[in-house]
Amino acid sequence: MTGRLWLSACVVLCIAQAFCGPPRPTEMPGALDSQQASAPRPLAVVRADLNSSEWNVRSQAVVEILSGEYQAATPELLRLLREDPHPAVRQTAALALGTFGERQAGPIIARMLREDREVTPGFLMDALIRLGDPAQAA
Repeated sequence: MTGRLWLSACVVLCIAQAFCGPPRPTEMPGALDSQQASAPRPLAVVRADLNSSEWNVRSQAVVEILSGEYQAATPELLRLLREDPHPAVRQTAALALGTFGERQAGPIIARMLREDREVTPGFLMDALIRLGDPAQAA
């Protein structure tokens, strides 16, 4: 009799877990709808974030510059590549500049690859590959 009681309890528990409680979300928390996700922020707003005191805001702004194809922000990206105190921002700037094909970034990225122990070398190698011209790394 105890086997049947145990089996009944398991069935009730499975049914309760499946049908009780809040409904399952259809999207991840904080997910934007497709219209919001595809609308890039204006360059002026993104540029302001490049000067944030928080490294993650600066890094996200670099990603937005890349996804919005805001090549007009190249001088700011070069500044971040040379001077930003956080390695994630420097390596994200390197990737963006490499993607944009910014030739001035090549020697800086090559120097960082040799000297900057805080950044991930794979990011820098990827940035150099994106530049396309190996002579730029000289």
